[in-house]
Amino acid sequence: MKTTNIPSQVINIEDHITHNLSLNQLIILIIPLILSFIIYLIFPPFNSIDVYKIILMVLLISSISALAIRLNNKLILNWLIVIILYLLRPRYYVFNKNQFKQLSSNYNLQDFKKPKKNNHHKINQPKINKFQTISIDNLTDQKSSNFSFKITKQGKIYVRFFKK
Repeated sequence: MKTTNIPSQVINIEDHITHNLSLNQLIILIIPLILSFIIYLIFPPFNSIDVYKIILMVLLISSISALAIRLNNKLILNWLIVIILYLLRPRYYVFNKNQFKQLSSNYNLQDFKKPKKNNHHKINQPKINKFQTISIDNLTDQKSSNFSFKITKQGKIYVRFFKK
């Protein structure tokens, strides 16, 4: 028995309703007819044909019907929309750091914690607090102790005390 593969999607084929006209083209061609009928009813003299109404209707029908023409398998209306969106786009993109912070909060990136380092060799060592905060008032009151400051390139301040 002969088997054939049937594609799951056919993307490039549009449904043609009448002859070579698709649904989009029919809608584009019906819109100027409806607008012409509204012009006929609303503009004075009411419910009668006048020269300026005919000229307005012909211009409307010809300009809107031109949008239904295909160019490289796309409607001119689609090309016009692409051109308008291109012209309305922002010219410069300014990077916003806060935008990334908003994205990270939306996706809960702070929930992903960094893995802890294995400090098995430091288990038996006591913890030593290298830095102690001392107010300047306490230093000036102690006249018996001398001290010296050393500032590193990273901005750390090292203070040495010498007892007499």
